[in-house]
Amino acid sequence: MAPPTLNLETPDSAGDGIDFVANEARPMAMEYAISNGFGFGGVNASALFRRWPWRRQTPEEFVFAWKASRFITHWKQLGSSSRLVLH
Repeated sequence: MAPPTLNLETPDSAGDGIDFVANEARPMAMEYAISNGFGFGGVNASALFRRWPWRRQTPEEFVFAWKASRFITHWKQLGSSSRLVLH
């Protein structure tokens, strides 16, 4: 499912050839998806997702895992520290 671009009534002609999903979500076959989060003060994050075709070939009991920076995975512990100084 492709999420809509809200309030898009008249696309700019510079975007010719781009498949805009205007005002209403619609089914779409996708291999990749990205989610962007923008915050105040330069706090931004992006997550890129990919559909892996070999997922159906793995055994049912197989466990997938992902690795992230210790700073991200230990955020709760780091956030409660009064001595934490970020540079």
